[in-house]
Amino acid sequence: MKKLIAITMVTFGLMVGFDLATQQASAYSWHSGTPSFAKGYWHTRGRGSVTFHVFKNHVWFRYSGWNRYGSRKWRAPWHGYDHTRFAYKVKSAALVYVDNQQDGQWLYLGVEKISQNHIRLFTQKSIKGGMVYFYKPENLYRGIK
Repeated sequence: MKKLIAITMVTFGLMVGFDLATQQASAYSWHSGTPSFAKGYWHTRGRGSVTFHVFKNHVWFRYSGWNRYGSRKWRAPWHGYDHTRFAYKVKSAALVYVDNQQDGQWLYLGVEKISQNHIRLFTQKSIKGGMVYFYKPENLYRGIK
């Protein structure tokens, strides 16, 4: 009887452990789109600020505000990345894999949630030995949701 109880406990422990491992593995799997905490309009601060528009499958950006050329006012066009996929490392940070349509290259972006109205965006610098290296992060602040 003791042997049966021991086998049952070990089997139950393995089932619970396997279930937790499966949940953890699914957290690291790639999902289509962008992480929900990063969606919306984001702005950098200071001179020459940039507006980011992060939505379902795109991360677009442009120089903020209006520009003048003589008497004509114009805005910079949107450009950026499409076909986004992301994987969470923790719930407040994600690794985003994007397609740069301008040069046909794929690259990584790191997104870290600081608060509801503040995130950090890391852009890929290089990949060496399977490790992704990022440039200095850019602080982004919430615009219109």
